[in-house]
Amino acid sequence: NNLNGTIQWDNINLIHQLLIPDNTFTGTVDLTGLPQTFLKLNVHGNQFSGELDLTQLPPELMELKVGKNSFSGTWDFSNLPSTLQTLTFDDNQFSGELDLTSLPSNLIEFRLSDNQFSGTLSLVGLPNTLTELFATNAGFTGTIDLTQL
Repeated sequence: NNLNGTIQWDNINLIHQLLIPDNTFTGTVDLTGLPQTFLKLNVHGNQFSGELDLTQLPPELMELKVGKNSFSGTWDFSNLPSTLQTLTFDDNQFSGELDLTSLPSNLIEFRLSDNQFSGTLSLVGLPNTLTELFATNAGFTGTIDLTQL
């Protein structure tokens, strides 16, 4: 598709999924206003920018795909819904150090490649359900202890 423009995030109260990958939408994404019954958000491959607030995500959210945009800022995973299975934020401009010890227990896929993180990447305490972890070219330094998996 070649859909474009901005999205009024406060007007999506009646839907449970918004899947608009690989278009040319612009503007910011307000995750705090998503309906409490929201299940999936996929805005991968657009031109969105700004910071994302993960502190008030819908409690039943299963999929959050925000990769390949121009998002920036740091991440705090301590308030993610326990139902989250897919979290992809690869190919953006996120930065800072990551603490992966509070990822949701049902997480299966986690993509953080091609960002500007710093520090080391500790794999201690990852969810047992996690089967896909992508962290190439993400800015991490040091060694990774694979014996903890």
